[in-house]
Amino acid sequence: MKVVFKISLVLTFFSYSLFTQAQQDLTLYELRSVPQASQLNASRTPLSKGYVLLPALSGFYATLYNEGFNYSDMVTDDGDSLRVDMAKGISRMKKLNDLGTDIRTVLLGFGFRTGATYITFNVEQKISARFTYPKTLFEFAWYGNADPRFLDERVSMDGLGFDYMQYTEASLGWAKDIDEKLSLGVRAKYLNGTANLKTTDSQLGFTTKSDAYEISVDGSFSYKSAGLAGYILDDSTPEGEKDAVSAATGNHGAALDVGFTYRIDNRLSVSGAINDVGLINWSSGVKNGVADTVNFTYEGESVKNWSQTSINGKGIIDALDTLFKGIEFQENSESYSTWLPTKIYIGANYRVLQKTDLSILSYNEFYNNRFKSSIRAALTHRIRNWLMATVNYSFYGRSASNVGVGFSINGGPVQLYAVTDNVVSYLLPTKNKNFHLRFGINLTFANNFSQN
Repeated sequence: MKVVFKISLVLTFFSYSLFTQAQQDLTLYELRSVPQASQLNASRTPLSKGYVLLPALSGFYATLYNEGFNYSDMVTDDGDSLRVDMAKGISRMKKLNDLGTDIRTVLLGFGFRTGATYITFNVEQKISARFTYPKTLFEFAWYGNADPRFLDERVSMDGLGFDYMQYTEASLGWAKDIDEKLSLGVRAKYLNGTANLKTTDSQLGFTTKSDAYEISVDGSFSYKSAGLAGYILDDSTPEGEKDAVSAATGNHGAALDVGFTYRIDNRLSVSGAINDVGLINWSSGVKNGVADTVNFTYEGESVKNWSQTSINGKGIIDALDTLFKGIEFQENSESYSTWLPTKIYIGANYRVLQKTDLSILSYNEFYNNRFKSSIRAALTHRIRNWLMATVNYSFYGRSASNVGVGFSINGGPVQLYAVTDNVVSYLLPTKNKNFHLRFGINLTFANNFSQN
């Protein structure tokens, strides 16, 4: 089975979960009437004395993003037809770009206050999927290998990769008001890995010979997989000896969240949190592939005729297939560990009116030796003790056109909430790179939305 096909099979298998279930939550951070907001900073307790999260009902959460381009960068409506301008979209890309989604699905949760202490317990299913593509992949696929800029030059595909991780998280949180000014929180997490597929080394390149239109591929490439992903990729073990349950449940890890809130006076407070400091050890269903030295050549008329493609993406698939199908992998089943994406929130709130806050928030993420940062400013209003709303403006995902909104409304203990970090994406979907939505139904008890 060709590697590119096997990898595509795994990603297709898991893609059904990507769009039926969803992380950054710039808007949710301020909506403390919603219990899930406390998951972003362990010290910022819910504005209720207790809550219960219902399986599936309490959390539909989806984020989809593409750093490289949006639809309108590449496609223009000319009235009765669509005009494709891939060159414009390619010009908007960075050297490396991420296309991905982050997911959370609530399985169970509850929390309660006892004196100055708040205890929480939550179980969630989490998914993170990212495809990292170099700008040169689109250039090579669109303009074709016969384009003069590519002849007798090495076209680097360094950094091309994928990263899929799915796991179940069970967390126990503790938060305490140390005094009137300082609150501290910590959350310990047990992680059970379901599936992992990741690129660990990607240094590949094309070279097209001008005299014979030969394509030479060189470099190195390695991947690791475990859990259900490794189970699917493993075609060397007889089906009768493969154990899907063991592969999906035999990978364990742990992580920690810590947070603080400090009230400078009755109006001004600052807060910060470091989340997901931890890792998963993958030891079940492991299937790794290593190609330390890649060096092969394609030649003939089929190579000469492979050039410009269309918007249907066939050229991208052809480029990837050409890149991967000649690679000979040395496979092994060695266990390995993956760190979670570590997230840091730093914020400040100022109460301008009795029920109205202004706030700023910085979000930073560290993962796979890459750093991402976002910033937003928000206005939050406690309209009634059963109704809270927030609106904000943010810069994230290489996009400055992000307007977030969120609200929660209570009818007795039943709470309905909805949050998006970018409502503009639903009004102008073809011009946006970031889509985010979270809504659900919770049970909350003894609400007090006037707390600071």
